[in-house]
Amino acid sequence: MRKAEKQPLGTSQASHARRQFNEARGFLAWLAGRGRSPDQCRQQDLDAWHVHSNHAAATFLRWCTESGHLPN
Repeated sequence: MRKAEKQPLGTSQASHARRQFNEARGFLAWLAGRGRSPDQCRQQDLDAWHVHSNHAAATFLRWCTESGHLPN
């Protein structure tokens, strides 16, 4: 975000940000489909998600854990 405040993002950077956002949105929808909110997420849920994803949500999951939205 800091970089975007200084200058417009390039095509590659914007594409990467969109991909991460969409992956995060997909993870949250998938988790809700399992009847869980982020604070109810368990390791089994993360393992199952990784089996079906391309791991682009790793940045989002790290942020969720660090900010207290997912349990350690």
